[in-house]
Amino acid sequence: MAEKEQNIQQDFNSANAGMNMDQVPSQIKKGTVTYSLNGVIENFDSNSFTYQNEEGNELCLNFEQGYSLIGKHFIPEKNKHIFFLTNQNTGDSEIGYMENNDCVYHTLVNSPCLNFSIDYPIHSSVHKITNCSTEIYWTDGNNPRRWLDIDNIPYKLISGTANCNPEYSDELDCNQLKVQPSFSIPQLSINKVVSGGDVIAGTYQFAVQYSDRAGNPYTSYYSVTNPVPIADTTITSTNFNYPVGKSIVVDISNLDTTGLYQYYNLAVIKTINGVSSVELVGTYNIERDNRTITYTGQSKTNIQLSIDDIFEKFPYYEIAQDVTSVQDIIIWDQLTTVSKINYQKIANELELQWETWRIPSTESYADEENAANLRGYLRDEVYPFEAVFLLTGGRETDGFHIPGRKKTITESTLPDIYETDDDFVGTPSDYDESGIGYSPYWKIYNTAYTISYSPEYEEGSLYKGPYQYGEMAYWESTETYPCNEDVWGELAGQPIRHHKFPDVATCPIFKSGEFIIGEDFTPEMGNRDIFPIGVKVNPSQVQQIINASDLTDEQKADIIGFKIVRGDRSSHKSIVAKGMLRNVGSYEREGVNYYYPN
Repeated sequence: MAEKEQNIQQDFNSANAGMNMDQVPSQIKKGTVTYSLNGVIENFDSNSFTYQNEEGNELCLNFEQGYSLIGKHFIPEKNKHIFFLTNQNTGDSEIGYMENNDCVYHTLVNSPCLNFSIDYPIHSSVHKITNCSTEIYWTDGNNPRRWLDIDNIPYKLISGTANCNPEYSDELDCNQLKVQPSFSIPQLSINKVVSGGDVIAGTYQFAVQYSDRAGNPYTSYYSVTNPVPIADTTITSTNFNYPVGKSIVVDISNLDTTGLYQYYNLAVIKTINGVSSVELVGTYNIERDNRTITYTGQSKTNIQLSIDDIFEKFPYYEIAQDVTSVQDIIIWDQLTTVSKINYQKIANELELQWETWRIPSTESYADEENAANLRGYLRDEVYPFEAVFLLTGGRETDGFHIPGRKKTITESTLPDIYETDDDFVGTPSDYDESGIGYSPYWKIYNTAYTISYSPEYEEGSLYKGPYQYGEMAYWESTETYPCNEDVWGELAGQPIRHHKFPDVATCPIFKSGEFIIGEDFTPEMGNRDIFPIGVKVNPSQVQQIINASDLTDEQKADIIGFKIVRGDRSSHKSIVAKGMLRNVGSYEREGVNYYYPN
């Protein structure tokens, strides 16, 4: 504070804001001034109240040559300045800090994957302090939303190191800096059902998600398994709420072992007497990329779940333009999700075939593993299929229609079937000049065919596995694809094609007894090989189609998997009746025998 005519009474504890220019110096009260140059009413400790000179600027530190400052953040609780730097010449990016205004610069992390740019300065950053960490969050409107625990830098885990004593490289793991990082989606499968346990009769499904140690979720639930029926076949009752001395063995694979997550939740969906409920089986540590867990029905947790928890999908927002915090709650502004990409051209090229599995006569669907994993489709039925692509960050695309196969040259030359034919069913598609109706050959007869035995097939009475495969039957709708060639390509404006499975003449459901012409043949009940039918897809073909597509390299790398889903055909069934009953149970009541399907 510059003095003039000694107009200030030196009473440092009674400074007043403002200047008094109306009175002579002898009338000025203590703490009041008539003139002040570069003066402020405060002190360096921000507590006392007095006049002092405004501080000036002085050079404190220099950054390494070539680096430009694009953002800074001050953490007053730690008296620490955080700096965001980039080197446009080398492409390097760096986060550094200065302690206690000591004018000494320290490098925190340096990695090109930070991808900082002078064209996208970091104007928005906040921090959050917990008992275990000091976290900073920032956004530049260009890179994904990020955060960093400056007390625990995430370096890439060296593959193969022990879980209890992990070793890390000196390479920064920028994936772990993302608020919504990329991760491996865990897979579940039912291994078997074993004796012993406290499971109640009903059907059981399982799902998995990543979590913290307390079971709080980090991701959505994934990989819901097929229903596993559990029952005591010696009990005939309409009430299925009774204990069964069995346990379900669940295999978990493809767990993320990069160190991004340390725990995961396993949930069970129970349907008993038609009522579904969800329970948390437990929270487990990620020790390796696979694990086998036995569900006995005895595990109890205090975390309550609902069916909405299982099917909830967290939204994915890659970029934000601003970030702030309110009472330690991080708030992102102007969120931007990734643009939806049309994968229909890839789905247009996918080829689905049918394939049967052989269940030997020594087994049946009374085996819970078979009932869970080997449920087949109906023969001679039409099904719509879609491809769903799995993306990084746990995202899933919409379903994209997979067209049925094209009509072969042979099918194009097959004769039409007239309504006078004994095999003709339905309404004729067209009429000739004589007024006799007819339909194309493929509408009357199933045109599916067998290609060969599956490569895995081995002869032997006990063999269980893939059996035969072939091409689906041709089928088309009266409706057409939209006339958008950018999406549908050569399919635009053409009849919609779905997949039709072979009939029993081409692909028997079970192995029947040998029938010899001229000899008596009496059908009889007995154990037979069963051939459930499913969909065969070649993953390498899918990868080739993706690689050959017009997607960018970044979009191709974003695809980490796919799954085939089936549309609902409940209102468009082509099979009205299924013929005779097989594999039935029976009971007697009031002298009358009653039969029911097993």
